[in-house]
Amino acid sequence: MFAGLVVSMIVCKALHAIDVCLIFALVPAFFVMTGKESIDYYYRKEPFDWLDVCAGMLGAIVGVFLFLL
Repeated sequence: MFAGLVVSMIVCKALHAIDVCLIFALVPAFFVMTGKESIDYYYRKEPFDWLDVCAGMLGAIVGVFLFLL
């Protein structure tokens, strides 16, 4: 969840500077969380966990709302 929050806050700062809709900050957070789970799947031989991806996306949504405050 923390990784999604950090990624979304950084991307929100960049998107805000160029006047783009902040909802697009969720896309890089999804890529980061899916990539993290893919590394766990291929290198650590752990099952792909969509629950971790969803937790990261929840953190990204919280990050966007915190940026708006």
